[in-house]
Amino acid sequence: RRTLAVGSSGGVAVLYESHPLFGVLFENAIRNSINTSSTELSLIAFPIFFSANSRADNTLLYTWRLNGQRTTTTADNQGLLTLRPEGKGVAKIEVDISGTKAYLERADSTVDISFDTTRTP
Repeated sequence: RRTLAVGSSGGVAVLYESHPLFGVLFENAIRNSINTSSTELSLIAFPIFFSANSRADNTLLYTWRLNGQRTTTTADNQGLLTLRPEGKGVAKIEVDISGTKAYLERADSTVDISFDTTRTP
């Protein structure tokens, strides 16, 4: 008798910048941190290795946190978070994506944003 053990691989949440002129900047996945002098920054989360048909699938639940506090997004695009930083500082952004169709389907990502809107881009 032979057995085969098959391990499961969890999903991945990948963050990208969504630029108002150029769209999603797929060439630059945001891994750990990003610096910006912009007064507006939009982050878009993509679930990888999920059973959902697309990132906009209604079986996905996106939970965003800004400096540990839960924050809201628009109902029609939960995977997009737009920030409007003022002044100079650092913010911690976290996103948790969970699938409601497949049990235990979940991924998260965290990024530190250093911003300085007092200087020109």
